[in-house]
Amino acid sequence: MVPINISKTAKVLIETTANGIKQIQLSPWSEEQLSQLKIFKIEIYLQGKPFFYEKLRKDLNTYFSGRQVIFSYPIDWHDITPFTQKVLKLAQLIPWGKIETYGRLSTKLAIKSSPRAVGAALGRNPVPIVIPCHRVQKKTGALGGFSSGIGWKKKLLSLENGTAPETHIEFREIKQVNRNFLKSMG
Repeated sequence: MVPINISKTAKVLIETTANGIKQIQLSPWSEEQLSQLKIFKIEIYLQGKPFFYEKLRKDLNTYFSGRQVIFSYPIDWHDITPFTQKVLKLAQLIPWGKIETYGRLSTKLAIKSSPRAVGAALGRNPVPIVIPCHRVQKKTGALGGFSSGIGWKKKLLSLENGTAPETHIEFREIKQVNRNFLKSMG
């Protein structure tokens, strides 16, 4: 008999700049861990205190409670190629609870691109959740990839369709992002 994991703490690191949200890093965890969860604990680390800090805290709390949120925050697009920006801005339009395919996103772009190019651009999404790249899958219905792992993709989709386990959220502020911190997030 496999023991049931009562809870798992996932860590989310949100880095901000004067221009907006620069990156969101999600700690890795496996599909197997996801299937055994009864309670999901999330520690959200916010670096910087942008003008939208309180609204972001409220929206993340609402989102991880399984209720619809429309994220409308400034994104720090510095270091993101124009093509990737176009793909990500298109992905931002995918509504809560809806699924889009890589191929349909590719078709919607005003430039010639392939579903693989769209998938690669989504894989470079620096702000998952805020830009809901988890709502994109293959035309076959298979999930496709996700930069933080399929476990996260399934978790985010389950939040949006009301099948996620109970979730508890804790916010913590950090002054500066230490790159070693990201390695210890697992």
